[in-house]
Parts: sequence; structure tokens; C-alpha cells
Amino acid sequence: MFKKLVRSAAWAVAAIAFFVVLSWGIRTFAPRPTPMAQATLTEVQPTESGSTQVADTPVPTTMPSSAPTPTVAPTPTPAPLPPGAVSLFPNIEFTFNTPLPTEPDQVTVYSQQLSQAITVESARQVAASLGVQGDAFEEPSEGFGMSIINISNEMSRVRFFNYPDQFNFTPDNTAALDDNGNLPPFDQQVAIATAFLQERGLLNQPYRTEPLPYSRGGVRFGQLLDNIPVIFGIGSSSDFEWIDVSVNAAGQVTQVSYSQHNYQPVGQYSILSAQEAWQRLSSRQASQLSMYAVLSPQEPVTYQSWVRTYPTGQPVDLYGYASIMQPAEAGGSPQVWFDQFTLEGNIQNLIIQNTLGRFLHVWGQIFQDTTGRRVFNVTGWEITNLIDENLSGVIRRQGNQGVLVADDGRTLIVPDLPANLADQARIDIRGVIQAGTQPTLDWSFIASGTYPNSYNSSMSCGGGGGGGGGGPENADFGGGGFSLVNIGQASLPPSPTPSVSPLQEGDPVEDLVGTVNVNIQKFADNRTTTEVGFMVEPGVLSPEGWYFRLEGVGLGGIERFQNLPVKIWGQVIRLQDGYPVINVDRFVEAYPGLRVQAWIGTQSAVTLEGKDLILFTTQSGAQYVLKNSIGCGASCLVGPGGGSIIIEGVAIPGKTFGGYPVISELSTSMADGLTDLSGYLITSNQPYVIDHTQETGGGFDTDQYLVGKVTIDQVELAYTAISLLHCSSTAADDPMLRPWLYVQPVWVFKGYFEDGRLFEIQVQALPAEYLTVNMP
Repeated sequence: MFKKLVRSAAWAVAAIAFFVVLSWGIRTFAPRPTPMAQATLTEVQPTESGSTQVADTPVPTTMPSSAPTPTVAPTPTPAPLPPGAVSLFPNIEFTFNTPLPTEPDQVTVYSQQLSQAITVESARQVAASLGVQGDAFEEPSEGFGMSIINISNEMSRVRFFNYPDQFNFTPDNTAALDDNGNLPPFDQQVAIATAFLQERGLLNQPYRTEPLPYSRGGVRFGQLLDNIPVIFGIGSSSDFEWIDVSVNAAGQVTQVSYSQHNYQPVGQYSILSAQEAWQRLSSRQASQLSMYAVLSPQEPVTYQSWVRTYPTGQPVDLYGYASIMQPAEAGGSPQVWFDQFTLEGNIQNLIIQNTLGRFLHVWGQIFQDTTGRRVFNVTGWEITNLIDENLSGVIRRQGNQGVLVADDGRTLIVPDLPANLADQARIDIRGVIQAGTQPTLDWSFIASGTYPNSYNSSMSCGGGGGGGGGGPENADFGGGGFSLVNIGQASLPPSPTPSVSPLQEGDPVEDLVGTVNVNIQKFADNRTTTEVGFMVEPGVLSPEGWYFRLEGVGLGGIERFQNLPVKIWGQVIRLQDGYPVINVDRFVEAYPGLRVQAWIGTQSAVTLEGKDLILFTTQSGAQYVLKNSIGCGASCLVGPGGGSIIIEGVAIPGKTFGGYPVISELSTSMADGLTDLSGYLITSNQPYVIDHTQETGGGFDTDQYLVGKVTIDQVELAYTAISLLHCSSTAADDPMLRPWLYVQPVWVFKGYFEDGRLFEIQVQALPAEYLTVNMP
């Protein structure tokens, strides 16, 4: 086995996406003949007194005094619709059944101003305004240096993340877990959520409401900035956008996710029209200027959950795991949670001993004090040998108890079934099995139904984030990325001027020389795809060189010439991802007999023809200039220097520099004690294999799902911002993070495939001079 330290590849062209880390969610891929109806959005704005009212028109007429006065655009003249494919999605035929907006032609770009760091005092003040008076507890960071403080009174909890105005509020811990029955209609959910937020002074900006399609009883309050919606990612949803509220069947608010954003204007900037933004999808930079998401047809949320209820004042046995929260202030006492209960009483040894992650049996009594909090007074506890069972199966009711026919074949008695759990319901249940004549499942939690998970990608200071896996059966996925906003950022390089391909669609190709690169992608369903790249050297077609994609029947056997120059004949048939695609009729070796070679030898930094570079000397005494070192000199030395190295590469006949032949190196590594190349295996002459079979969800070829007809039925301008979940108060001082705080305009195109899958594309709307696009 030989260690290869790949330093460079001459032909490589990389497209770097700055913001987004992509991931895939799991949902059933169930084709439907008709698209999902668009959600009804209610737009509201605060009045001068701070309350809210429903707007009669989509544009609010009264804004808070602190907000800039919006400019109401005149009714736009529709732009011509752009049917057909774009090069980023060559196998999708797009049809528009909505006009493209032509205005506005400029907007205000904003930057997010971060709050002060969370302190115990500021956390207490905010929690008190929400009606929660309690002790303060620290919580271990969830990564990215997060500071988490909990204010809890055992019945309610406010969990703060980095800032006092970014938190999760749980008004009733039990109600958050025990959520079942028929939900009120969405307009009633909105009314309940709105009243709850208004009472606590949390609705202080113009907004619109919409249902959270992948949440039970979820209402999203989306902020409007200059009458333009603010979004924080793409796909189904992401946490900590502005305000998300959960309402249960009893009409109670069970959860509030809140993240206040302070937007400060940077200046007015012109933007592309919707039509010009759509045209960006056929540019070479398309994958750096846009994001897309494909979602399975929307399905109803059927999930319901029940927690076990126990009598007060009577002996009770509980099984589960203790969660110990440490005090955030000197002199405070730890708090111990056990499922939905706070433990008191005989718990001192439980705190002292290492019980984290241990399955416990606690016994005692439940009592409820005058404030309504339910506390478990512990008489005793032990680390139990019983097993924490998580079972799935079908329940068969027998009065107030039932029989679980588990998927693993066991039949168990289930006591104290919830009254509204249907007979023959399929459930997931958690508990311990108590032995007896008929084994009994002493349960603590039951769930039935499903949350249809889906792809989402959000952005924050800690990078992008999303959830789940994916696969051919549930094609929820996305891709692309946004370039950084470059406004007054001296630390960022200017955006290069986009280059125009020297070959256009329809142009013939004759006797063109370039280097071949073959990538083979392997997927979990035993399929493989082969992609052939073709790099033309600078000065042949254009000063900067050019990259093409090759396909066609004339490519048979091309993989034998990996990383070697060939001549091709054919025709440019289209652009794909911004690159010209050549249909190849035939090819031949550019230098018959030339092959990838390996050499062992030493290196030295020298200057030739005014260029610092590396001169490589083989064991036989032959000397070569390493092509990729020209201009970088000693900084391109392999390893610490002084030892033998191995070079894999190609020596083009007749190619010299400074009087020495040139090696185009493909890989370099330390010799690691080798004195010759006997038995050495060259690998740079083999196609590069990308194995997706070990990826989460098994990996799948997204291209097979980016095929068909898509109808675009919604186009709107939005602001895109980052979630502040992983941002610290000092992020604005970090030159690498500061550009992420810009709030920029994007055009959002939404539609659906013929089979009912949903499709969304977001395209950056700022002109190229205000963006740092990494690929020329």
C-alpha cells in the first residue's frame, strides 16, 4: 500500500458553494396527478399601539415607526415568459403559468446586527416577561461554542441560545409531549398563536402567517422587510427563522421558537429582474448563484402522542433516564428531570453518582402544588436491569387496556390506554416489560401516525444544515449554493468578469486537443454513471483555457486515456451547468504511445526564466520542471524537503521550460523509504470512482429525478438571511463571518412536476459586481 498525497491536478475546475451544506430528508415518494394547492398567506402589521391587524390587501398600509417607509410598486407589466429548459436543468421542460414581475428594480440591502451575549440576568428578564419565574441552569453546548441557559420553574421552561432574544419557550412541559386529538382549523390556530404572542409583546414587526406543512399544529410567522418576505433557507422548513408556534388539539400553545433579527440598512442597490435571474440558470456560475429543492408531494401530518398519566398522592414506579441540569449561579442547586417530571426528595445520591445515560427505576409519589407544577417526590431509586423497550405494532383494545401485537412477534398487555387511542391503531410505544402470567408493558409514551419529513437546507454562522437521509424511493433533495455578498469588503477578492465560452451551441469541433478526465459514480442500487470532462489548455481556444463535457457514441474506450491528451471531432450540442457539452463523433491519441508514468527522485527550488519553481531529479539523473510548481517555488515543495519523492504524471513530448522537459504532475507523495518503483502501482491513469453507496440513505443519482415537466406557478422576490442559532455576539468582528450577515434579495420560483413533486429554485438577484463568484 502506497500513501498518495495529492497536491494538484492541472485540469481541475472547482465550483465552491460558500453557504450551504446539503442533506436529504426521508419521505415517501408517492406520485400524484395534481399539484398541492398553494397555502393561503395572511399578512398583518403592527398598529401604533403594538397590536396587530389583518391587512385588507397583501401590502401593509401602516408600519411601526421604527421601520422604513416602504415603496409600493405600481402594477408591473408582465415580462415575456421563458418556457423550455435551462442549462442547470437540461432535462426539465419549464412552463410558467404566472407572469414574471418586472419590478422592483432596486432594493435596500441589509446587514444583521447581533445582540449582546446571553447572561443569567438578561435571561431572567426575558423569561419573566413570558411569565416564567424560576431557577437558572446551564446546559452543555451543542457545538459551535453555543451558550445555553435554561430558566425553569418545573412546569415551564425557556431555553436561550447565545442571545436573550433567541429562545425556545415551553409553557407546559406535559402539554408539549401529550398532543393528540383533532386540531382546530388553521385560522383558529393563527388566532390562538397571535393572541399568545401579543400578550407577551413578541409581535413587533410586519409579518405574514402560513402553516408549517411538516409540523403538527405549526404556525409560522414570517417577517416582512420592506413588504418583502424574509427566508432562511430552502425546502420544508428550518428552526429559528423568526417565530414558529405549535398549537395542540386543546387550543393550547405548546411551543414557541423565537429569534429576533435586527436588520440595519446598508444601502440601495439595483437588482436583476425575475427574467434576468432566470437566465442566470444557464450561466457557467449557475450552481454558485442559485439553490434548488425537490420535495415529495405534501402529505398530511397524522402524528399524535400520549404520555402516561399517574394518580397524585399514590405510590408510583417510573422507569427512564435522569437529566441533571447544573445551576448557572453560585449557590444554586442542580435540577433533575425525569421524562416530564422534576424529581425532588431522596435524590442527593442520584446527583452525586454517575447516572448519566443509565436506565433508572425511581419510586415515590406525585404531588401538584398551588402553582400547578407536578413534581415527583422520590422515595428511592436504583439502576435497573429491566430493558428500555421501544416497540412497534398494532394495538387491540379491550376496554381501558389492550393487547399489543408487536412486530417482533410478542404479545403484551398494555394497561391504562388513552381513551382516544383507536382500536387497531398502529403505534410506537416505550416502556418496560413486567413479568407475570401475561407479560405486561408498563408504558410511558405512545405515538401513532407519521411526520412526513422532507429535505431542507438552512444557513447559519456555523455553516449550512438540514436533516435526514434520502434515496431513490424518496427523492427529497437539493443542491447549489450562494456566493458571498461583496459590498465594501476589502478582504474579499473582486468578482471575476464572467467569461464567454469560445464555443457555442451548434459549433463544429475538429481536431481539438484536450486532457481527458473520467469520473465514475456508483450508487446503492447498483447503477453507475460515467462523466467525461475535457480540459483545453490556455491559448488554444482562449487565453484562460476552457472546460467541456463530452458524451456520444464516439467515446468508446475513452477511460483508457484518463489524464492523457486526445484529439476529438464532434459538435457542441448544449450547455449543462454552464459548461458546453460536445457530442463526440471520434477521438484519437494526441501523442500515440504516451502514458501516465511514475518517477522517484529528489526536488529542489530554483529560478528559471524569472519564475520560482521546483526542479525534479530522477534516480537516473534526468531533470524535469514540475509544471504545477511554476510560479510558487519553495512553497510547492512536497513534504519537509530533502527526502525522496514519487511523482505520477505525464511528460508531453517537446514541452520544455528553461531548457528542461516538463512533467504535468498528477500526484506527488513522499517515497517513505522506497528506493525504487518495483511493485509500485500507478493509480492516476484510472478513472476517479465516487462511491455513494456508503452515504447516509445509500446515495442516489439526483439527475434521474431532475427529468420531466415543471410548471412554475409562483414567483416572488424575497430577502434571504441566515439563522442566528450558531452565531456568537462576536461574529460581526470576524472577517470570515461578516459577509454572512448580509441580507440579500433573491428571486424565488416555485412549482411542481407532473407527478406532484414540488420544485423550488432561489436565484440571487444582486448583479455580479456585488457578488464574489469563485469560478470564472
